Amino acid sequence: MRILFCSVLFLAVLGPVLTFTRLFQLKEWRADRLREHLRREGWMRQFFGWARPAIIVLGLFFSLLLPLLSEEWRVEPGTLLLATWGLLAWFTLFRFVIGAQQRPVFTAKTLAVVILALGFLLPAGVSSLLFRETAWGIVLLFLLPLLAPFSVIAAVLVLLPLDRILKRRVLARARALRAKHPHLTVIGITGSVGKTTTKELLAHLLSSQKVLVTPAHVNTELGVAHLLLGKLREEHELLIVEMGAYRRGEIASLCSLVAPEIGVITYVGDQHLALFGSKENLCRAKGELFAALPPKGHAFLNADSLLCSDIASRAPCPVQTVGTGGHATHEAYAIEESASGISFTLQNVRFQLPIHGTHQVNNVLLAVAVAALLGVSLEESAQRLATFQGLSQTFEKKTGRHGQTLIDDTHNASSASFRAAIEWARIHPAMKKILVASPLMELGEAEKPICRELGFCARDVFDAVMFLDKKCAQYFEGGYGQPVFVPRRKNFKFPPFDEQTLIVCEGRMPKTLLERLLS
Repeated sequence: MRILFCSVLFLAVLGPVLTFTRLFQLKEWRADRLREHLRREGWMRQFFGWARPAIIVLGLFFSLLLPLLSEEWRVEPGTLLLATWGLLAWFTLFRFVIGAQQRPVFTAKTLAVVILALGFLLPAGVSSLLFRETAWGIVLLFLLPLLAPFSVIAAVLVLLPLDRILKRRVLARARALRAKHPHLTVIGITGSVGKTTTKELLAHLLSSQKVLVTPAHVNTELGVAHLLLGKLREEHELLIVEMGAYRRGEIASLCSLVAPEIGVITYVGDQHLALFGSKENLCRAKGELFAALPPKGHAFLNADSLLCSDIASRAPCPVQTVGTGGHATHEAYAIEESASGISFTLQNVRFQLPIHGTHQVNNVLLAVAVAALLGVSLEESAQRLATFQGLSQTFEKKTGRHGQTLIDDTHNASSASFRAAIEWARIHPAMKKILVASPLMELGEAEKPICRELGFCARDVFDAVMFLDKKCAQYFEGGYGQPVFVPRRKNFKFPPFDEQTLIVCEGRMPKTLLERLLS
């Protein structure tokens, strides 16, 4: 009987354990990011959902009715408990069958968390069976599947000391390896948006040299350390490092690992503002890159970013600026956009790139300025950038089956990229313009005013707006002044599209949605 109880309980708790482990993994195992997500989305819904609590409440309700039933209708509490767990187990299996069960990307850490979390729940359930005849014992057993998220948190906490020991060991090995390459020139790139694009532009310009570049989504201390240990070789001359951060001190720590000589700050906006606490803290965090540069180093800054103005003073080395407003070291003018991409002039040299969005010009200027420092002439940069391929899901232009134009900017989730997409759509000649958007990331209390402002900016641009989040839709609607559509089911129907339709997709969203918009 215990084996049966244990098997059913295993299936009952497996689903919520996997779901919450995936959520924690998506938040990079960070308590601050998880806490902000739970604050915004509601911890009750994120912890428990609605189906499992409903099943458990139903089981508890019938268990409380048992003493009131006649003898012929009365069943053992254990039988009712097993039936309730059985329904939860069936629910888990059903979600697996239809592909709705969320699962983490299995690594050594996620596997350990899942096993340990299940290890907390299963013995607790089996041992509690001894007390199922008591009122409190039966209530505890019914509620046990709801403890799955707490068991995941407990597992992460138990593994935390080991995790920190292993991290320190990896970082020590990476620092030792970096010290063995004193002639390696390291270029650090940070900012709220534009980091990845600037990194790829610069890597394209320097492709004739021996360059090691951080791959996609690798911008943390541990990720860069693994890159050094796995890929750094004696022949490498340059290392281009994208640097991300969620709080002050993280970029400084990353700089202590790679020792950059060249620092690039693309743009400072309001992304992850809830974690930094204020724009001042955000600016100071990004400025840690400049502060870490040596006196003989070089700093490059986007002068068009208002929040960047105070960062230049933190650099102990010369600072070069780029911009489009007539007040920068490297100034672009005659900026144009056509169906084939963007173009501009820099010091009488004409640049033409097959990417879209004039907001990308500053990213190009930063890459060109750094390349010039490293010996690539402007003429050579212009020639090389003519063959640059834009990043996937970063203002990527696509054409649908019915001729509709779709701008895929789903890699970004910031207000700066959102504003750029709105302004790009404003000048596009399409007759019908549709905005599809998802929530911006970790804005905290600034979410409401920022969404309202974006709605106001989009008021005279888009004919229809669809938001994948009800809260953001309400805020956006306040500025937009018209109803914003929020889909309640995944298979809703879109209106017919044609060659006169422009669809702008902004923020993280499922690939299946993009495929439907293109079909």
